[in-house]
Amino acid sequence: MHIRLWAICAIALTFAAAQPASAADKADCDRPCLTRLLDLYMKALVAHQPAQAPLVYGFRQTENMVAQAVGSGLWKSATGIGSVDRRYYDAETRQASWFGVLMLGTEQTISAVRIKVTGGKISEAEWHITRATDPGISPADNKAVFDAKTFIAKPPPVKALNPAGRKLTREELVAVTESYFDGIVARSAAPILAHRGCTRFENGLEVTGRPVSPDFPNEGYQGRGDCMSGQGRFGVAFVSGRRYPVVDVDAQAVLAIATFIREPGNINRRNHLMEYFYIDDGKIRDVYTAFLYPEATQPVPNWPPFDGNFPLAPNMGAAGQ
Repeated sequence: MHIRLWAICAIALTFAAAQPASAADKADCDRPCLTRLLDLYMKALVAHQPAQAPLVYGFRQTENMVAQAVGSGLWKSATGIGSVDRRYYDAETRQASWFGVLMLGTEQTISAVRIKVTGGKISEAEWHITRATDPGISPADNKAVFDAKTFIAKPPPVKALNPAGRKLTREELVAVTESYFDGIVARSAAPILAHRGCTRFENGLEVTGRPVSPDFPNEGYQGRGDCMSGQGRFGVAFVSGRRYPVVDVDAQAVLAIATFIREPGNINRRNHLMEYFYIDDGKIRDVYTAFLYPEATQPVPNWPPFDGNFPLAPNMGAAGQ
């Protein structure tokens, strides 16, 4: 009886071991897993070899919100990673992000990507590639802000700024980040949870630390602007499609993706951004963003959710409406 029972158990264990992993098992990808897959993806990209990355069948990649076939776009043009190379991981969403200087030949771009892992392979990649030649905010403005030199000289922090400070939970980190967008919509620094003197870099350009404009309340630091100053200057009706795909609790850093929708009558282009918030002792210390200004006809973000992003309402951006 015991021999027969042992034989049955042995057969059952052998059968179970031979079965493919369950969907739940395949879905797991912890921080080391994400680290490995992001590294494989970046190396395959600059080597122009998609086959070297573990991509799912039907892998989807967008570059500045335009879908690209595997092997096209950056798979052909990316040539290396520059002197700024930051990586963030979120095992809960099974997503990771790279942010830094991406080389396109000899051209330096300030770029960011988020990847998503499904079943142990990469299923999504969403890129922002910003260049010195990008169009500006208004139809008459043919040049966006861009400063690779400052971005390299003053790069994002490598790790949590104050290891001894208060370490926020995932939910708290998202709430602090949300407060920043709430301040933009409210046109006030009051809702924002940030340190006085917090910095902000837009496509590498440092836009804080300057004398505060008399057109906006002086909510800055010692008479100079910080990341909370002049919230009314953006001309934003609402911040649409807010996503927080990568919340790196270890680094106390959050990747936020969103779109600034302009007020009715404001002809300036929408601002779509991938924005990194570095939170120190419970408040925002630094903000770094890679953003671009899509045309009104461009589907934005070309990833769910699409709420309020495309198509625009007829009176949005129409002069005189």
